[in-house]
Amino acid sequence: GQLSAQVELVEHLGTDTLLHLRADWAGEELVQVKLHGDQDFSTGGELRLSVEPSALHLFDSSSGKRLN
Repeated sequence: GQLSAQVELVEHLGTDTLLHLRADWAGEELVQVKLHGDQDFSTGGELRLSVEPSALHLFDSSSGKRLN
């Protein structure tokens, strides 16, 4: 299914774009999405995500250690 989120911050990193997203399903944590290429997103904009489970990297919010 699709998940909805709001764009909090857009970072243009040359060959990639990093989105920082706020979503009800993520609680207090911001979700980071790395996209290939210079993508055009606006802060405050809404978007829908489809997630490929094998492409996810999950981290412990306290320690910063990768969980998977």
